[in-house]
Amino acid sequence: MQSFSALRLHPIVHTVSRITQEARAAVYLVGGAVRDALSGIGRAHDFDFALFDGFDGLVAAFARSVRGKVIPWDVDQQRVVFRQGGSRITADFSRMNQTDIIFDLQQRDFTVNAMALALHEPGTCLIDPLGGQADLDARCLRMCSKQAFEADPLRMLRAFRLARQLSCVIEPLTLASIHRNSALIVHSARERVKRELFAILHAPEREASLRALFDTGLLAQLLPDIAVIEGVQQSAPHEHTLFEHSLRTAGFLDEALRITQSCCSDLQAQSDEYLNQSLEEGVTMMSLLCFAALLHDIGKPECASEQAGRIHFYGHERSGARIIRGMARSVGLGRKAQSVLAVLVEQHMRILHMSLLESVSERAKARFVRDCGPAAVGACLLAIADSLATGSGPEYRDSSRRVRDIAADLCARILATSDLQETAPLLTGADVMDALQSGQGPQVGRILKQAARLERNGTLHDREGALAWLRSQRPTD
Repeated sequence: MQSFSALRLHPIVHTVSRITQEARAAVYLVGGAVRDALSGIGRAHDFDFALFDGFDGLVAAFARSVRGKVIPWDVDQQRVVFRQGGSRITADFSRMNQTDIIFDLQQRDFTVNAMALALHEPGTCLIDPLGGQADLDARCLRMCSKQAFEADPLRMLRAFRLARQLSCVIEPLTLASIHRNSALIVHSARERVKRELFAILHAPEREASLRALFDTGLLAQLLPDIAVIEGVQQSAPHEHTLFEHSLRTAGFLDEALRITQSCCSDLQAQSDEYLNQSLEEGVTMMSLLCFAALLHDIGKPECASEQAGRIHFYGHERSGARIIRGMARSVGLGRKAQSVLAVLVEQHMRILHMSLLESVSERAKARFVRDCGPAAVGACLLAIADSLATGSGPEYRDSSRRVRDIAADLCARILATSDLQETAPLLTGADVMDALQSGQGPQVGRILKQAARLERNGTLHDREGALAWLRSQRPTD
């Protein structure tokens, strides 16, 4: 096959073949590189090699050859990380349990990944004992055996990632097996689960993936606290239950991105760079934004109240920020990602509040950017997605349009990095002490916090007005 001939000539594969011949060991190229060669995907691969004899020596020899670093990666697996042509490349080496490659392939996750090329033998004959090529042609994702998910529960999450990556459909028996074994996912290492989950959240069709994770029971296993938003009713303009709204918000992130990019097409590179930036291993800003979209209203149930027949959730942003920090820790996210999530949730109503004002001052916009920090663009996208997922009736249409206009304008100006520079607060502690004719104390801090809230919602928009408000706070005799 011509595609396999080109694959054998790839510098990484060629290097492993040379070391294999020198060591006189049997080494097989397996998994994604073989699959993608058959698919005709012309991109750099993460390469996977399987061998039985001389495992440690061959891995060390390859690492020396490419000046890479060897790190333990999984059970009986080593990863070599190195740079080539300015890009970060990985090569994984797996230790086979037996010398028989057929047996090894039968123990793998999915048939499309259970194909191999023998690098120690001439020619380009495909080793395909489970019909992986036929499944690949049919766009079908099928487990290699009935025990596939019991052997490694993480494969259940990987199924949804691969289904999106390869535009495949998970075949019915495989899907039923995921549903039956979903409780086993809690036995997978947290770091491995985090990598797969956030890879799913980064990929397109996020709403469909989240619905499938929910339908199979995996989402409840991974995020048990999400049960509190199931079935929660909301008043108009909301048209859906809280859980349905949350799923739809995640789904509308792509539309939010299209809206903002249509307003700043010349900044698309900056937008892509922002969303693809890595906050930690395996976690991009896009995946974190999707996580926030799913959970942005997680604080609503504990803040629910009813007045005059309407359901209200006053203060749910602050409760949600606290709750999502705990959920982020539970899935293994680090402090930086936790902080970004908390900001996204706590600030997700700010642009809606701005949209209700007769006019939005430049100071209010700058204060929003300052308060959101690195999460500001994400908060704009979340605000748009949230508004799109809320309602479609004529009574909400103008409000939703205004949210989109403000958020898109803010996105463009933030990405341009030449506007909305950080501004100083309207009032200082010295102003408060002068006005109250008092020294330092807790009252000063309380008034500054109140002033900051009024500045955020646009009630105070210049220093003269802020000082007038401050004078009104003086105690009367």
